[in-house]
Amino acid sequence: MKIKTRKSTPWGVSDYAREIADGIVCHGTPSHGGIHLSPARQRVVRQLFPRFETFAGGAWYEEDCDWAVVVVAFPDDHDPKSLRGAVRMILGMKGQGNNGEWLTGTSGWPHVAEWLTGTSQGREILDRVARTEEELRGQWEVGSMGSPGGNEYPENCWSVGLTQVGTDERKQVIFSEYPGEIFYTNEEVTRLTYRK
Repeated sequence: MKIKTRKSTPWGVSDYAREIADGIVCHGTPSHGGIHLSPARQRVVRQLFPRFETFAGGAWYEEDCDWAVVVVAFPDDHDPKSLRGAVRMILGMKGQGNNGEWLTGTSGWPHVAEWLTGTSQGREILDRVARTEEELRGQWEVGSMGSPGGNEYPENCWSVGLTQVGTDERKQVIFSEYPGEIFYTNEEVTRLTYRK
């Protein structure tokens, strides 16, 4: 449930907050957002990932990348699709830039990835993600989105990059409305695709 708030965040004053679980609150501002952890939750993350430093500092986990650390630290407080996204983010960040320092300014990403692949708790998460991947196999995952440009499409259309789970086949389509979901079946993609 979203609640109106005026809490100060690293990205400005929060427009809204949504409690994910006790001590895990997602904040949004007009420009950015992220997750704030209570002191008790932050201690758990620091115990699991002592070398990881957030982009925004302290117990603030920005919405582009750092959020993934919160999800794997507390997998039972997040849905399977979020857990899948977090694992993909972490394993992708491991190899980015100079020793995983892309965006975050920290070498913590490789250590989070090592925990994920090298501990029993991490392997349990990977097993859960593998089951989710199997359930999603054949569905299309939304990636990039933007305006299709030009005057040939109505104003409400969206150019959407899709990747099929399990095959990694990619395609670009024009949806006749904003894609409100992350995953779509073939039938849903066909129904949402703009026809002139």
